Amino acid sequence: MKTKHPENKAIELLNSLNINTLPIPVDKILQHFNITLSYDLGDDISGVLVVNKNGMAVVGVNPKESNVRQRFTIGHEIGHFVLHRNKSELFVDEHYLVVARDGTTDKYELEANAFSAALLMPKNLIKEQLELLPLKSSTEEKIKILAKKFEVSSLAMTYRLSNLDIL
Repeated sequence: MKTKHPENKAIELLNSLNINTLPIPVDKILQHFNITLSYDLGDDISGVLVVNKNGMAVVGVNPKESNVRQRFTIGHEIGHFVLHRNKSELFVDEHYLVVARDGTTDKYELEANAFSAALLMPKNLIKEQLELLPLKSSTEEKIKILAKKFEVSSLAMTYRLSNLDIL
């Protein structure tokens, strides 16, 4: 899997929409693509993207999940829309299971996760925000503060910082 591809696509999207403030406004991105947001899912489904033959899309998220999880799900489904919409008309994400039934890694799910991480936690904004934090802050404190500013989970921020080799 080319991890730079989702990263670059997310950066291109943010730049094209002139988005550089926190938290990243996923609603503005949905509006840009004319994607409808729905909250009517079952308990086992985190998110879904449905694209009809006319290119109209609906993203569904589970309203029972936390706000930060819903934001990541929306970013994930936007990732499918940007990266994969010509490959399928339906993407159903059952709690981000990224291993296919045959035991192989599901490339599309990994790419959508990478896209969502880059979209919600752009590297340049992370670096800017880190500069503003007190030098004496522990790594755990920095992660918690950044997660709150970016409106993502501490776990998502931890993964992102690790994948970027920051901290």
